[in-house]
Amino acid sequence: IKVVFVVHLSDDVIPSPHIEDENDLQARKEALEKEQHLLYVSITPARDAVYLCWNGQPSRFLKGIKAG
Repeated sequence: IKVVFVVHLSDDVIPSPHIEDENDLQARKEALEKEQHLLYVSITPARDAVYLCWNGQPSRFLKGIKAG
């Protein structure tokens, strides 16, 4: 895969707002880790470019991704 586009990476979308409704802290932590892992898995096949798009506040998961 040469190029990957991931759209709608707004903080009110990813992570899912439903995760915050989880009362079990361990389950919430695991759900957040799973969503973050899925984001990373979605972008790692790109060989040439990755385009990340959002509207409003970007997802907190993007803070761990280096540009360039």
